[in-house]
Amino acid sequence: MPAVRIIASVLKVGNSKVIVLPKTICDTYGIEKGAKLSLIMGDEGVFIPVKAKQIPELKNLKDMKEFR
Repeated sequence: MPAVRIIASVLKVGNSKVIVLPKTICDTYGIEKGAKLSLIMGDEGVFIPVKAKQIPELKNLKDMKEFR
């Protein structure tokens, strides 16, 4: 899948911060409410390793909107 930049929001919940994942990301990677995700921290930033579900190849933003 080609790289796509999507903006996510950060909210404050108690003393923690929460990243709000857009529906497109949740649908693409099959992320459900209550899912546990690993976060890998390194010099390059934070990485969340998840595998995409079987989806058609998305070549542009229009394709992504139709996939939703």
